[in-house]
This record gives sequence, C-alpha cells and structure tokens, in this order.
Amino acid sequence: MKAYVSSDAQEKKKTFREIYSKKIQEQENLSRGLREKQKMVKDNHEPNMKQMKLWKDLERLLICKKQCLEQVGTA
Repeated sequence: MKAYVSSDAQEKKKTFREIYSKKIQEQENLSRGLREKQKMVKDNHEPNMKQMKLWKDLERLLICKKQCLEQVGTA
C-alpha cells in the first residue's frame, strides 16, 4: 500500500490512513484478547460453581461437627 504523504518535509508525518490503521489494529487485538478471556471464563464457570458448592458443603459439615462436639462437651 502506498503511503500518501506530501513532498513537504514538515508534512511527512504519519498519514490519517496510517494513524487509523494502527488504531484499528490495536482495537482488533484488544477485541481478540477479550474474546479469549470470555471463552476462558465460560469454560471455567461450571467447574468453579461446582467448587463453590463443595466449599459450602464442607463449611456446613464443619459447623455441624463443631455443634456435635459442643453438645458432647456440655453433656
């Protein structure tokens, strides 16, 4: 692709095409990264929810065990 620049030395800065092409590329890269992150979250959601349930069950079990030990100690 030919760069559209002026022959004037002061105007040999980046063209609008280059500037916006770079911005578009950056946004596409950001979008790609976010899609990958979203996929990872979706893939891990079910196992994470299962693990949370297991922790809650463990907490309930330990509370029950503590209550049983307290009842035995007072009896």
